[in-house]
Amino acid sequence: MSLPAIVLSLVFASLYAGLFHSAFGRRASEVVRYWTAAVIGFFVGAVIGLLVPWHLLVVGEVHLLEGTLASFSALFLARWLGGGQAGGS
Repeated sequence: MSLPAIVLSLVFASLYAGLFHSAFGRRASEVVRYWTAAVIGFFVGAVIGLLVPWHLLVVGEVHLLEGTLASFSALFLARWLGGGQAGGS
């Protein structure tokens, strides 16, 4: 991946982490966990996008569809592993 593709991927992953935290976040400390999960998920999705033969929603070298799906999967996994306590104190 080129530097512009990496920067664009980081921008999208950061946007997804911010949107996810604004929708589901309870504490400010969760921002770092969500951002890390979004970045790792997006890059895993981008690698998957490089391995599949079809190209849907591609901007330059960035596979947005696969990156977005993997990023949100990682975000929900991070929320679940973080112990989303219902009715917590």
